[in-house]
Amino acid sequence: MYSQVDVMDDETTSLVSPLEVESGHPTGSFTKVQLKENRIEQVNGGASQINRWMGLSAAMIMMACNGLTYTYAVYSEFVKQKLHYSQERTDELGAAKDFGAIFGLVSGLCYFLFPPWMSILIGALMHLLGYAVIFYTLTGKLRSSFWFLCISSAVGTGGDNFVDTVCIMIILENFGSHKGTAVGILKSQLGLSAAIFVAIYEAFLESKVPNFLFLITVVPSIVYVVLAFLIRPYPCNEETDQNDADQRFKLVSIFVIILGCFLMGVMILEGVFEIDGSIQKFFAISTLSIMGIIFMAPLIKRPLKLFGDAIAVLFPSLCMLSSAQHHTHSDDESDGERIIARSIDHAYSKNGNLISKQEQIAAQVDSETLSSTLWDSLFGIDFWLITFVVSSGAGSGLAIMNNFAQIGKAVRSDVVDEFVGIISIWSCFGRLVSGYGSDLLMKMGLSRPICLLISQMAMFICCLILATGSTLFLFIGSAVVGLAYGSYWTLAPTIIAEVFGLKQVATLYKLLGYFLSHFVIDSIE
Repeated sequence: MYSQVDVMDDETTSLVSPLEVESGHPTGSFTKVQLKENRIEQVNGGASQINRWMGLSAAMIMMACNGLTYTYAVYSEFVKQKLHYSQERTDELGAAKDFGAIFGLVSGLCYFLFPPWMSILIGALMHLLGYAVIFYTLTGKLRSSFWFLCISSAVGTGGDNFVDTVCIMIILENFGSHKGTAVGILKSQLGLSAAIFVAIYEAFLESKVPNFLFLITVVPSIVYVVLAFLIRPYPCNEETDQNDADQRFKLVSIFVIILGCFLMGVMILEGVFEIDGSIQKFFAISTLSIMGIIFMAPLIKRPLKLFGDAIAVLFPSLCMLSSAQHHTHSDDESDGERIIARSIDHAYSKNGNLISKQEQIAAQVDSETLSSTLWDSLFGIDFWLITFVVSSGAGSGLAIMNNFAQIGKAVRSDVVDEFVGIISIWSCFGRLVSGYGSDLLMKMGLSRPICLLISQMAMFICCLILATGSTLFLFIGSAVVGLAYGSYWTLAPTIIAEVFGLKQVATLYKLLGYFLSHFVIDSIE
């Protein structure tokens, strides 16, 4: 007798034939997988859950090293002085990194040709080579032409695109019923990565640019190589542990918000007071400590229950009162009401397994997009509508961020660095909130693209706020542009996965990024 495991999308397991299932990657690349009952018992015994959450933790660490393209402002002035470039040349070198999206297209194709670890190792090598050329050129150990530096910058960014593609795809496969929340948490790490590396740079590297370049060259490459083999699809059964997944995601989200608020507080203090080196080191160590907690949080099973037990030990009288109230409420509820409520939110599949409404919707979407090919997607109107919306909205946001220094000078503001930090932190919040909020809308029976509409409206409001020319509104506008811009990069891959199926996400998502880079470059020109 045989049973099944769905490696691509856990929530559809109960809807397919009991003898076979399609998996979503070269570890079983769209091939039929058959497993015996004793193997399934081992998988459902808990090891797969730990492995799946270890994969999420590893992906979060990688994404925390993946947003270094936003740190160009840290060493752009050093580039200008060391290489005697004009301001125009310096800006062009900064814009060259956007061409790394071209390598993102290749990463989408490589994902289905090679195992995940292979794509990550390719990305690590590209990142190391690209940033190493910049490092050796700026330290005088290598003589490079302007165009060679531009190519190297694009190659380094392209390596990060390889890692980003693999992490997004694996998370979409491993957390089918929590797509938005999982991608939002992952992308929030990318939003904070620049702030974290800059904090380390200011606290421990004595504000020496060559040291910072060495840091961003070596550390991400090492992290990619060390964690590469943890990023892969893990078989699991989400039906049995929905509550556990909800608790873990809530705990991670809480700590991400705490870190964002902490960094906001640090920025305010640095803007008001003069902070010496020892206090900067304390802030940097605190930031890294919170990051460590965030990376460990997904590994805690049923964290809210764990904390509840801890409270019960510390405050037994409070726990007894809460337990008595809970039992009183439970006695008042009849068995018939429980059955009716359960039948409203759930249904039974052909083989008798209980599935939720969200899982039914996901299964229907998967069945409709299963036969869709890349060419069908490219020649359809849906992809181009998504591309237009994201390119115009996120492209406008990126253009604003690239020129925020000039906007600040135009209104005679001398706190441009604070604006950049606000954008980074609120970008993190936007990625996090849009993922959780879109999943919440899905549970309510609404469409996820509604969040895309909200993001467009927020970007429109941001442009109106910045047009006022007020310094106060500049602070508000920087927060809104970060919030809206960050939300696009959580919503885009999630919506593409639901509209076109997981098989098309890697290529279409990076193709969308390619069009966005051209939008920004054309706007600069």
